[in-house]
Amino acid sequence: MTRSDAPPIVAAVAEVLASERPRAAGWTTVEVGIGRRPEAARALVDAGHDVIAIDVTERDVPTDVTFYRADVHDLADGTATLASDVGNGGSGPPSFPVIDAVYARNLPAEIQPATARFASRVDAPLAFTTLGFESPSPALPPSIERRAIGTETVFVLPD
Repeated sequence: MTRSDAPPIVAAVAEVLASERPRAAGWTTVEVGIGRRPEAARALVDAGHDVIAIDVTERDVPTDVTFYRADVHDLADGTATLASDVGNGGSGPPSFPVIDAVYARNLPAEIQPATARFASRVDAPLAFTTLGFESPSPALPPSIERRAIGTETVFVLPD
């Protein structure tokens, strides 16, 4: 897959990373709800980034993508984690790896607030596309930005 045929969310994530987390390469991103569409994750891995994919259902992901079966509501509320708590002996709050950006493709409105809370919890910007016929959830912060990338609209919440 070339950069030109990667899903538009990849360009949005690259823009967010460049502006919010300036450094050469090697960012860690989390895709919420990877489903059966690993193209964005694959493109980000090909660009030199680490990708963690989460979904409520077990999914096959590209070899270089780390997968966790998790519910974004639990991650947002702190009742689940993406990292082991070995360092704190199981006591204390759940820990997360350093996450530079959270993104999602075709994110339903009812999951957008939890995804935004998760991104805020890990101190990362969020980029997402909607199902196309939906507007962003009114429960999202007013700081949400609308960006046109190709023929798609990507919504961004800076950290």
